[in-house]
Amino acid sequence: MAALAVSPIGISGVDDFWSAVAREWGVSAGTIVLVTGFGRAAIAGAGCLLAGWWADRADRRVVYLATGAFVAAAGVTLALTPHVPGVFVVGTLTQKFCIGMADAALSALILSVIGRSAAATKYTVLAALSNIGELYMTVTSGWIHDRWSTEMMLIAESVSALVCIVVAAALLKRFSETAQSQKSQLVVGK
Repeated sequence: MAALAVSPIGISGVDDFWSAVAREWGVSAGTIVLVTGFGRAAIAGAGCLLAGWWADRADRRVVYLATGAFVAAAGVTLALTPHVPGVFVVGTLTQKFCIGMADAALSALILSVIGRSAAATKYTVLAALSNIGELYMTVTSGWIHDRWSTEMMLIAESVSALVCIVVAAALLKRFSETAQSQKSQLVVGK
């Protein structure tokens, strides 16, 4: 669980500095304030609500990996679409909606695996570990932006998340199959 918490799944480093690169889309200062302020907070909250509802009805591991893939898809879309104000507004709000979903999905996943013993401590430690991913993705994304471009930064963020999603899905599937096999052996042995 700790490895998932520190991974770049559901995280966007550029999310911390959209206002610094928004001019590349020709966005006005007023639009930047609206989109990176209240608009993003409201849309992230809506994403949290949707993912919370979804996580109560599906495998939380799948929900977390899927929402991480949504964040990556939003990043790739922003990288490959025209840099015009409308795309910036819709794209960054969509990405923030997906980040809100990923945040709620991670919380749901953590809560489903920590058990009842020392639950507050376990939850807090795992939630804090998720900030490590945010930190290194912000630093890495800034470095990639300064060295290459915003497009490369968004693509690199998305690819790193997708690679981690594929690895996590494969490992989770393997662990699930191993657990099923052990469970079947216990039933046969009785």
